[in-house]
Amino acid sequence: MPIWHAIWRDAFVRASFIATVLTASPAIAASCPLLSVEDLAEKLPAADRFEFETGMLRPFLALWAQHHDAPLAAPPDGVALFAFRGRPLLIAFRRAGCLVALLPAEPAELWQALREHIGPIA
Repeated sequence: MPIWHAIWRDAFVRASFIATVLTASPAIAASCPLLSVEDLAEKLPAADRFEFETGMLRPFLALWAQHHDAPLAAPPDGVALFAFRGRPLLIAFRRAGCLVALLPAEPAELWQALREHIGPIA
């Protein structure tokens, strides 16, 4: 496992757990007390950002299942994909704008998941 994967995983698993616990009630979720996807985007200004909504979640959820035994703590309503030149992708699962979980992934892994769930892409 590459070192970047372990670093991202360890840091963001904790952040994801805390974000999920703190956003369990609708009143708290609206304010995202820990981190929203917009806050994350501000911290990653060099990344290109792509948004996917509920209709396109299956490939991303399958990719999550490949890397983790447990399902996401809260069902996401969308995904923000952050792409960095020459670095792994960062998939941010969100619910009501709040960060639920982060998953670093190689582009080839994402292409494979997309191909399996929606058919040939290119």
